[in-house]
Amino acid sequence: MRINILFFAFFVLLAFVGCEQEDVLNPTKGTEQLSDNNSSLLSTINNGTYIFRSQLCPSNGISLPPSGLRILALRDNSVGWGGSAPMLHYLSLDPVILINLMLSMGLSGTTFLITVLPDVFIAPEFSSKFDTYSTLFHELSHASHYSKVGNPYWFNFVNGIVNNYLAGNDTYGDGTGNLDGFIGVGEMWGYYSGYKCTKDIFGWGYFDPYYSWFKPGILDRLVSSYGFTPAQIFACQTSDVNSHEKLKNKIISNYGYATQVTGVFEDYGF
Repeated sequence: MRINILFFAFFVLLAFVGCEQEDVLNPTKGTEQLSDNNSSLLSTINNGTYIFRSQLCPSNGISLPPSGLRILALRDNSVGWGGSAPMLHYLSLDPVILINLMLSMGLSGTTFLITVLPDVFIAPEFSSKFDTYSTLFHELSHASHYSKVGNPYWFNFVNGIVNNYLAGNDTYGDGTGNLDGFIGVGEMWGYYSGYKCTKDIFGWGYFDPYYSWFKPGILDRLVSSYGFTPAQIFACQTSDVNSHEKLKNKIISNYGYATQVTGVFEDYGF
């Protein structure tokens, strides 16, 4: 996996992630501490991306993130979030939307960011491989989703976040906004798949099935209780599926089990 590294005076590290990699660290329990330098964090992100592409996508039956993915490590614990996957260098966003997106993330230096157009942000100064990989796998799960649904879907996903920010709401919304369905389906997948991939590598992971209004536990229940696979769930997340209702109907249409699937969604309030 080819990576070009740029260092900037304001503690920003930029990685351009391609599709080949020679040396991989094999994480075990995730307790390894990262050294306090840029190269340690970058190599952890690099190795985690390779593991995601080479092991986790094939084993879970999901699309690879685009090659040439741009990952920006901020090394900043003050922003209050772990990561984001706006896929900026693939989208042609209006500059006003782009600036508002940066502001919604609490980021300064918007001129630099607009020039570089990162696809994935990893924000904190992580101290362990487990924490780094957990956030990275969540964001790369979004990148895989982007590979499947393309630009029009992702524009609505990003624009929904901006609209919620401008309205003074939580950026995920509450399920009632015009574009909240795009966010809900996308984040439900990001939280579930990120957890599943973390658990595949480390044997455990953090997961709140009732997190936010979109309730990612729906997907975990379908897999753990009714035998669906991540590949089957992912196959249903096509560009036309932009609400919980549409996802439920697509799963039933593709695989049946209407009573069980409907019951799971109803248990989580949908």
